[in-house]
Amino acid sequence: DVYGLKDISELDDHAGKYPSNISAEDLVKREAEYFKINELVDENEIPVELTWDLSHIFKDSESWEKSYKEVEQLIPDLASLKGNLSKSGESLFNSLELYYSIDLKAETLYQYAMLKKAQDGGDTEAQSMCERFMMLYSKMNTVLAFFSPEIASISDEKLKEFLEYAPLKKYEHILEDKTRLRSHVLDEK
Repeated sequence: DVYGLKDISELDDHAGKYPSNISAEDLVKREAEYFKINELVDENEIPVELTWDLSHIFKDSESWEKSYKEVEQLIPDLASLKGNLSKSGESLFNSLELYYSIDLKAETLYQYAMLKKAQDGGDTEAQSMCERFMMLYSKMNTVLAFFSPEIASISDEKLKEFLEYAPLKKYEHILEDKTRLRSHVLDEK
C-alpha cells in the first residue's frame, strides 16, 4: 500500500479522473492531495524498507571515515608514480594497478557519500562527507596532473614493446585510448 494505492494499476485509473483541460497548477494540487505529498516527511518517519541500505558499501559512517583516511594517506603514493610510467611495461602495469586500486576506493567513498546525501538532503554529516570527498578528489587530480601526459608521451613502438609484458594486456584498451588522444592532451602544467 504505497501512497494509499493498493497496486500500481490504480495510477492509471487515477490519471483518467482529470479532464484534459485541467491547468497544470490544479493538477499539481490534486496530485499532492491524492498522494499526500504536500507535507515534508521527517526522515525518521520513513519505514526502513523504503530507504536505501548502504551497509553493503560501508557498514556505517565510521567505516567511511576510515577508508577516507586510507585514501588520503595513499595520495603521496600516486605522486611517486611520476617518471615511472614510461620506464617499462612492468612499471607501467604496477603504476596502473596502484592508480586504479586507489581510484576504486575513492569512487566507493563518493558513491556512499552521494547516496547518503540523496537519502536526506538536510543531513549535515552527509553534506560534509560530500564536500570532504570533493576536496580529496581535487587533491588526487592535482597530484595526478602528470599521469595522462606521461602515458600519452609513450611512443606507439614503445607501447607495443611494453604490451609484451602479459599482465599489462588488461589495460591495453585504456592505453591505446590515452595514446590515440595524445595530440589533445595538455601537459601537466
